[in-house]
Formats: sequence, structure tokens, C-alpha cells
Amino acid sequence: MAVRIRKSVLIISLILLVIVGGICTHFGIRRFYRQHYPTPYAEIVTKYAAEYEIDPLFVYAVIKTESDFDPNAVSEADARGLTQVAETTFDWIKGKLQEEDTVFSDLFDPEVSIRYGTYFLHYLYEEFGSYEMAAAAYHAGRGAVNEWVDDPSLSYDGESLHTIPSEKTAHYVNKVMQAYEKYTSLYPDGILPADQK
Repeated sequence: MAVRIRKSVLIISLILLVIVGGICTHFGIRRFYRQHYPTPYAEIVTKYAAEYEIDPLFVYAVIKTESDFDPNAVSEADARGLTQVAETTFDWIKGKLQEEDTVFSDLFDPEVSIRYGTYFLHYLYEEFGSYEMAAAAYHAGRGAVNEWVDDPSLSYDGESLHTIPSEKTAHYVNKVMQAYEKYTSLYPDGILPADQK
């Protein structure tokens, strides 16, 4: 009888150990991934994502892919800031937002970069109808994507792409969408400010 009780206690202890270990591992993994997929500038991102009606987690996926959250990032093509906006795109957005006093170097200011990048993502999403297509246009340009969707060998329906002809753009879209998927799984309840994670 005593042996059976000890055996039962041992089995229950092992089961509890496995459950507790699993819970700790789950939260440890989540914490690890949240460190690699952070949500800095939460107030700014949520503000402009709401204003321009786009998922803030998609904005984060683009920032993660573009600059990995370095506000001073500069690409080989001289795109700048968190959202890596190029000068010609900056000038176009500046005209749309009617901001005469904003200059290209202001993109090193996180708020300006997030506002411009989020506005542009919203514009592309409205034009192309999906986050994948918006990401493709963000990388390759609106003109290139419009040409691609007009090509029946790349687009069956003239609206989406079944093939992205640029290997770099295809890779970029894949990275953005993987980051977006990771963000949506890590932050199912939305973005938390850094001090509440």
C-alpha cells in the first residue's frame, strides 16, 4: 500500500514537473522572441497606425526588416531612418502630407520616419489591397509592381502576384511577412509599451 502511494505521488510529481516546466519554457521562449521582435516607439507607432488605418504590427514588421530599429540607419541607396524612406519617396510623401518645413534629414527623427513610413504603407495597402503587395511596392516601387500585375505571366488576376520577378523583392516580402506573422503571434492582444512587457 505504501509503495503504491509513493508511486502515485512520484507520478503526480513528475506530471506537475512536466507541466510547470512546459509553462516556464513557453514563457521563456516568448520572452526570448519578444526581445528579438520588440515594440519600441509604441506610442508613435500606434498613433500613426490608427491615423492611417493600418495594423501597427505590420508597421513593426517593416521597421524590423528595414532597419532593425536603428533610427540612424542609412542604406546604400541613402534611404534613411527606421522605415528607410528614400529621398524621392520622401519628397512625394512630403507633398501628400503638405509639410513644407520637413527636410530629408528629419527622417532620423523616429516620429518623422514612422509617420512617413506608415503613411506610405497605408497608401500602398489602399492601392494594392494586401500587405504582401504593399511590401512588394515598398521595396520595388509602385511603378514596378503596377507593371508586374499587368503581366499575365506574373499575375493571374491583374491584382495580385503569383510570381515576384525580382529575387530581392521576393526575399524582402518573405522577410516582412514572416516578421508580421511572428509579431501577430507574440502580441495577440496588441502592442504593449516597453515598460509593461
